[in-house]
Amino acid sequence: MTLNFHELKKGGFIKQQGPGLFLMRLRTIGGHLTARDLENIAKVAAKYGRGEVHLTTRQGVEIPGVRLEDYQALIEEIKVLNLLPGACGPRIRSIVACPGMEVCPNGVVDTREMARQIDRAFFGREVPVKFKIAVADKVEIVLNMGGGV
Repeated sequence: MTLNFHELKKGGFIKQQGPGLFLMRLRTIGGHLTARDLENIAKVAAKYGRGEVHLTTRQGVEIPGVRLEDYQALIEEIKVLNLLPGACGPRIRSIVACPGMEVCPNGVVDTREMARQIDRAFFGREVPVKFKIAVADKVEIVLNMGGGV
């Protein structure tokens, strides 16, 4: 099988420094992960990576130190575990969200559900440049997430 590195990057498999090393970017929807998701991510990181993860500023997870020859097995395992691969390049990225009314005592919007709906409709679509979306129920939170008003 011939691998197209540009296509791999679109699906969140990104070249690292060092021969044959990559990181696998996983996405969350609105920063939400269950305890089971965290356990599964830890298992995958130990099995295919360096046994560690990096939490990104966009509420995602990266597994560094993945070998190219493990790509197909990693992708299959991620699917079985219901984990979501990320995206890179000129496309709509993971949807970031504040906790919203489910957690915040002053929250007035179900930001988690909004993030799910936006993710279902738009995640991964190719666009002219990378496009990032954040969902929040207060202006102060949007500014803290790096957004504009």
